[in-house]
Parts: sequence; C-alpha cells; structure tokens
Amino acid sequence: MARIPRDSSTAGLSLQGAAELISRNGWCQGMPYLGPPEAPRAAGLVAAVRWACDGHAEADSPTTKRLLAQLRQRLDPHCTAAFSDVELLAAWNDVPLRKRGDVVQLLRGCRAPWLPTVSIAAPARATHAMLVD
Repeated sequence: MARIPRDSSTAGLSLQGAAELISRNGWCQGMPYLGPPEAPRAAGLVAAVRWACDGHAEADSPTTKRLLAQLRQRLDPHCTAAFSDVELLAAWNDVPLRKRGDVVQLLRGCRAPWLPTVSIAAPARATHAMLVD
C-alpha cells in the first residue's frame, strides 16, 4: 500500500496532512489507528492529527495539543462538554453514524496559520479501516 510521504524537516503536515491520511489511506472508528504508529495505514481523528504533526500516531507534543484544542473549539465552541480534548474528539469520531467524509471535512475546514501545510502529491489507493462511506 502506498503511504503518504511525510517531510520530517517541517513542523508537520498539519490538519491538511491529517485529512489526507484519512482520505487516502483509510479511517478508523473504535480504535486509534491501524499499522505502525510511525506509518499508520488508517487512522481516527486524533491519531491522524498526531501523526501529521509529529510523525507518530501516539505523539503528544505541544503542537499536537494546540491542534486538538482548535478542533475541539470547532465542535464545542463554549467548552461545555466535561471531557478532555482527546476524549471529546475520539467520541465525536466514533459516533456510529459518523462518516469518513465528516472527519475529513472537519480537518479541512479548520485552519492553523501558525503551522505550515505541505502539499501531498503522491497518489495512493484508498482503503477503509472499519466503517466506510
């Protein structure tokens, strides 16, 4: 399976990179990611953001935390949910009727001007992890 290239010299692929990972490789529900954390074959929302920022689906860097907080702000603008950013985003990702396109749309609709976005040009065959649209 073709993998999305990651340029380790940048701060990460940001939200666009996370969207590309899910869009091209696949999306997970009920599990964070499939495959090795350095090169997931498919990922849920949180793991995709972590990989795009830090090259590892389990990373927890300050940049990752900022992006996850920004995504949470889109879903819970008044911070009324009594969950951490990761818990809220994972729960949102895992809603049974959620579709891969919903996750990709959230990621592509959110901008992080302080983090560079790198274009991904390598084609890859899309595969699906658990649920498909």
